[in-house]
Amino acid sequence: RFTDLEWVTPQFEEDASSVRIRADVHLDGHVFTKIITIAKYTEEVTLAYLPGTLPRPVGAVRMAILTFNTAQLSPPLHLAFQNGGALFEHFVLESEFDHSQAVSAFVSSRCSLGTTSGKVVIGNPTHALELTWDPAQCAAIPMLVNRKSHKENFVRILFSQSEVDDTFKTGGKLLNFALTLRPAPAATLTAPPH
Repeated sequence: RFTDLEWVTPQFEEDASSVRIRADVHLDGHVFTKIITIAKYTEEVTLAYLPGTLPRPVGAVRMAILTFNTAQLSPPLHLAFQNGGALFEHFVLESEFDHSQAVSAFVSSRCSLGTTSGKVVIGNPTHALELTWDPAQCAAIPMLVNRKSHKENFVRILFSQSEVDDTFKTGGKLLNFALTLRPAPAATLTAPPH
């Protein structure tokens, strides 16, 4: 098991439109690069993960793990994404679940979100966050965790490039993945949920 939670020496770069923070994490003889790009003139942050020559292991590979502070959001929390069709499907996060929880030693996760367009919106009708990525660059699958913790919800989204089950095949490679976060347009979560 490898984790990228290691001490790093960040490198800072700046140009006319953004500030970038870059860190190289050394994992098992390979360099895994993470870049955070903060836009100067728009409300936008991009998280980029560049695995370089790191081979795809026999196991789960998860990145862009985001935990939401839901204390300032009036419940219930909503989620919207396209699941194969042209329209966004809307869901209310009421019950507890954890997509990332292993089913057994042979199956590494319970399920995931379809999100065929590479966009997820999470929040409530007045405050929401839009997460976007390019599925043609990297078909990472989002997973969601929704747990009750005291009086607040513990909500986390994470992205997987690899999971294990009886259909897993060795080989393959990890791809570069970039996730952009920005405020969602106000009307995005106003459609009636299913």
